[in-house]
Amino acid sequence: VTFCDSIAKGNPHRYDFRCDENQATSQDYEQPIHRLCDGNIDCKSGADEKGCPGRFYCSPNETTDWIDPDKTCDHVKDCNNGADECGTCQVEGLSSPDFLIQSKLVAGVTGILALLIIKLNIAQINSCCRMKCPSNIKQVERIYLINLFCHDLLMGLYLFGIVIAGIVIRIKGRYCLLESSWRSSWVCAGFGVVFSSAAHGSLLTIALVSYTRFRVCSDIGVIIRKKAVLTSLIAANLLNWFHSCLPLLPFSAVRQLFSSEIFFKNLDNNPFFIENTVNVSRLLSFYRGVTNSTHDLTTDVFEIAEKLRNVTSNQEIFEIQEISFYGNTGLCIHNIFKYKESYTIYKMIYCKFIVAILSFIFVTYIKILHQQRKSRKALAQHEGNENIQSKSIILKIALMIGSQLVCWISYIVTIISFEFITSRQASPLVFEIFALVVIPVNSLLNPVFYSDLYKRVRDAAWRHWRGFMSRFQ
Repeated sequence: VTFCDSIAKGNPHRYDFRCDENQATSQDYEQPIHRLCDGNIDCKSGADEKGCPGRFYCSPNETTDWIDPDKTCDHVKDCNNGADECGTCQVEGLSSPDFLIQSKLVAGVTGILALLIIKLNIAQINSCCRMKCPSNIKQVERIYLINLFCHDLLMGLYLFGIVIAGIVIRIKGRYCLLESSWRSSWVCAGFGVVFSSAAHGSLLTIALVSYTRFRVCSDIGVIIRKKAVLTSLIAANLLNWFHSCLPLLPFSAVRQLFSSEIFFKNLDNNPFFIENTVNVSRLLSFYRGVTNSTHDLTTDVFEIAEKLRNVTSNQEIFEIQEISFYGNTGLCIHNIFKYKESYTIYKMIYCKFIVAILSFIFVTYIKILHQQRKSRKALAQHEGNENIQSKSIILKIALMIGSQLVCWISYIVTIISFEFITSRQASPLVFEIFALVVIPVNSLLNPVFYSDLYKRVRDAAWRHWRGFMSRFQ
């Protein structure tokens, strides 16, 4: 309204533009209408170039600096103050234009959870190292448990690292200005590798522990060779770390499959594209196809970018920025909820593998319970104690299995629902819930369930429960 009110109509003005109502005597008080929004500043105040429609102003009503609206929210800072990446861009999930984790409560709880996980697992690792294991079975289980607690410790370090990263990013500047560089950095990729290896390594170790315990329950006199244990553990860890590092391998086919987002950083410096609207539209169409298409692309964007760089003396104009598999959100976890047809095969293999491990753990513990039921007379000296001990074992196994099933089954169901039901990529909030809550919960519970700490926690819980119920009697 203010912009239009500055246009004077009728004789003798001929639709002139008034630069400033307070300087009516000035020579540039009025300018011909054809000079309005022509890219040249005619008014001393620059009023003829401010508020023009079809422009994005970096500092509205303050300067005449503007960019094309299509350049906003494209991960490239065109305005000096970064307003094109912070002003109108929608930030989803727990992040905000200023913070990686906007809520101080969420950041605080995440930090406390991280410290608890770190403290519990370090304590259990120390306890295992000091433990005297005269029997072969105890020695084998100690090796497995140390490996389990080490992976859960990594999960605590991941959570603590994300909180610290959020603080460091805020010190450097606004998150919206640093988001693309953070998500495409090797530090973020490193956090993703740690998260993936911690979550999957813990699950694989639990499967090995359950198998060992089943063999012991089936045959009390069995001797498990340490060499075989170490071999299986090394193989599982190598498989886990290879899977975690696979999306980061510097091969074109791998990068094309796993990349979360790819875009050209310095295309505006290329006069061939900036002066030819046909080429610009073609490139934008290609860009949208690479980043948002739900169909397989036969074109290799990395190969095309390399060819483009080879045909020009200024290779920077075709430089690309890649958001890796772990950079889909600022929390840097694997982009398993991504919807992409070429990604479906990997996703289905991954889901089947997780389900197979969960089924293996479930079946082995069920068989352990069956063996315990058959031989429970050997576990107690009289019938009353036998029943109490049997119930205690059932409760512990139920909690051990239940925590894993609740975590991983909800994870698998979410993957499948976004792949086959909604046919779209999950919002960042879904990633963040699994990264900060669902997956890390097991890293907090494992050092309780797989150590003597369980008995103390159970007794304390029953004691407080009986005290609470006695108040109502």
